[in-house]
Amino acid sequence: MNHKILILLAVLLSLCCLSCYDDEGSYDYHEINEVNISNWRENGYMVIYKSDTLRITPLAEYDSLKQEPVIEFTQDQNPDRYEYEWKVKINNVTVQDKEGQVIGTERNLVFPVTLEPNNYTLYLKVKDKETDLVWISYSYLYVMNVMDKGFLLLGEDEAGNANLDMISMSKDTIILKNLLNDCGLPTMQNPKRVMYTGTYSNDDRYVWITTADEAYYLDPDNLQGSSFNVLKNMIFSAYSLPDQLIPLDMSAKRFYTSMNMTRVQLCENYVFAADLYSPESYGNPVNRLSASSDEFFKPYPHIFTNAYYPRAFVLYDETDRCFTSFSTASANNVTQLKDKSGDIFPWQQPEGRNCIYGENTYEGGTNLLSVALMEDADNFYIYKFLVSTSISKRSFSTIAKGEAPGLRSALLYAFASTRTLVLYAEGNILHAYDYQNKRHYQQEMDGEITCMEFDVLGNNYDEIMIATYNEKDKGVVERFLLGSNPNTFELEPIENCRWTGLVKVKDIEGKF
Repeated sequence: MNHKILILLAVLLSLCCLSCYDDEGSYDYHEINEVNISNWRENGYMVIYKSDTLRITPLAEYDSLKQEPVIEFTQDQNPDRYEYEWKVKINNVTVQDKEGQVIGTERNLVFPVTLEPNNYTLYLKVKDKETDLVWISYSYLYVMNVMDKGFLLLGEDEAGNANLDMISMSKDTIILKNLLNDCGLPTMQNPKRVMYTGTYSNDDRYVWITTADEAYYLDPDNLQGSSFNVLKNMIFSAYSLPDQLIPLDMSAKRFYTSMNMTRVQLCENYVFAADLYSPESYGNPVNRLSASSDEFFKPYPHIFTNAYYPRAFVLYDETDRCFTSFSTASANNVTQLKDKSGDIFPWQQPEGRNCIYGENTYEGGTNLLSVALMEDADNFYIYKFLVSTSISKRSFSTIAKGEAPGLRSALLYAFASTRTLVLYAEGNILHAYDYQNKRHYQQEMDGEITCMEFDVLGNNYDEIMIATYNEKDKGVVERFLLGSNPNTFELEPIENCRWTGLVKVKDIEGKF
């Protein structure tokens, strides 16, 4: 027994000596280079999606006048010794975002904000390449979405391509520019329409961009899309249809709480209808006079309806020169509207008379009226009618050729809701014709008039937005209040409502 104990003690003593020998010199410490990151902004960083560029320039020492983080090195400040990484992670992180996103790899961060609107943690990692040691510090980043309310402006940018600016009114009024850059769509030319579709569900809303040859829809919250986002992919029809269907008008254009409504897409040769409260899915075109007919009439490119409560729709049939109607998403065809003896104007047009412009106005209060500008060889005619559960004619006016100079050569029109005025433009001249009192007015604008629209859906129906273009200011949009004096024509500029440096605006759409 004692022999065994002596052997065990000898082994333990041997191991102890070996351990002491191997550890010789291990306590020869020396200081290492350390990095300290401090002085982040107390409340983090707040930026605007697709508008701001996040710029952070870390300092070498604290500066009370500059709200920048400070990076301090205890030994070596040689910039070649360090690597930097800026990364963001969504707060309340999901599985899909657990790795975060790197937004910069230089000491000075310059990041055009393309992050989805959300709350993020912002990390800065500094690596010492000589020791491979890493220091990490963090702050917070808040990306705001200001695209949910305001006016979308489609036009040509300086390169001649279709692009989108926005007058955002979600918080303070700010201008967002070139929103079609890096949005997932191909580069396009000849912009025509921007349209914001209304819905019963927030999940089925789109911003449509149309040009002379193409049309795509974008997510309304981030204005992102793809070449797959075309109307053809929403249509399930027994008929052979073109791959590129370009919407010229659509309804509805607001958010609705009632389910008893229909959405409509009007293209050059086809009109489609679907339920407003279901995912956007269309069947056979409705612009035919019989469900069994294979003949589709050419619709005038405007949907006549109540702008606030679009439960019924009137289409003008350019083929047979007749107004037609339908009211449900399940409609397979339209019905020609019938005239009665003594009517103030005809639904079926006499030979040589046709529609040259259509608009839905605020006139009539809750019973909003639609207006059609008609023309034949001798006169212009203004038809006003109510499109509701019943469709009724409300007023009729005649304008003899020559009474309203430039009316036919104009390319832009707008009807006032509270005055008997039709506004129209040619070049830089804005005309206004009072078709009740037979008075003509005109005034010169600062540049070529490229678009004008009364703000009906924004509840400011006495206000008109006029877009112009000149070489100095580029695209300009200004809001005016229409004067109420029936004996004059006055446009009163609204304070702080003139914006410059925009695209050459071709279309304006309210997004509310």
